[in-house]
Amino acid sequence: VLQAPFMDENRVVHPIRCIGAITVNCRDGLKVFCQHIAAIQTYYAGALVVPEINNMHGIIELMKAEGVVNIYERTLHPDSKADKRQRKEPGWETTSSTKPVMLASLEAVIDAEGLIVDCPRMLSELRMFQITNQAAGGHHDDWVMALGIGGHKIGFDIKYDPRFLAVRR
Repeated sequence: VLQAPFMDENRVVHPIRCIGAITVNCRDGLKVFCQHIAAIQTYYAGALVVPEINNMHGIIELMKAEGVVNIYERTLHPDSKADKRQRKEPGWETTSSTKPVMLASLEAVIDAEGLIVDCPRMLSELRMFQITNQAAGGHHDDWVMALGIGGHKIGFDIKYDPRFLAVRR
């Protein structure tokens, strides 16, 4: 769970912050996982859910059935010259073209010191990942990928009144 950057009433800018994560018990199954997602989305006032769909066929329908409503949609461009319509489909698909873009966004968030991560597991995965841009042997990169997708999609729009900038200059 990522909290978007924002400016508070005292004109203090708060950077992106990793504020939560879901750990899945494999015995619970996808239905329980989707119930957890729905509960978290409700707790965070309808937060955008960006599911990676690569190996999760049917996850979108299951999330919708459990009450998840604000699901990220990617834009798909026409496959042929005859079909000129763009269409939207729910979920993030990690491919050889989207992964570098997502990781570059994550790197930009980290380099700009605009990301706060207090989670020891996330920090551990980030440290292992930074050397080769993939999980080191015996380690996982699932949380890094989730953080990268979230960092890429969260946007960097700081919510503020433009008059605050004039006062600060």
